[in-house]
Amino acid sequence: MNANIRSIIAYNTDSRVQATLRSNGVLLAEVAPRGGIISGQSSLVQLDAWNWEDAAISTDCAIHLNWPSPYRFNGWWAEPAASSVNEKYVKDVDRIKLFLMKRMLIQRILLHLKKIYATRQCLACSMELRN
Repeated sequence: MNANIRSIIAYNTDSRVQATLRSNGVLLAEVAPRGGIISGQSSLVQLDAWNWEDAAISTDCAIHLNWPSPYRFNGWWAEPAASSVNEKYVKDVDRIKLFLMKRMLIQRILLHLKKIYATRQCLACSMELRN
């Protein structure tokens, strides 16, 4: 799980795919990482740009979560086999919960620190006005 992976840096503006998409009327795309439970952060890009800095419209605008399946599906679409229970499902869900709880705790701490900072600034401003 690495939510710090930024897909915008890997965006290749020199690819031939963008020219094909633009000629078919597609102007914007969301560049998203793949793999793992938490893949990383995606960004919104315009397809007509010289480099990834110019292409970026909105960077790091979403975190991608791939929820684990409670079952393992064997075979493939043409020859499906019997499915089995995913033994790592509970462990994977617990990892997601832990990640989200840590993230919420960090956000609460940052919010609390912002309030303290704002209060101190207000107190400092009122003291300056008194003098």
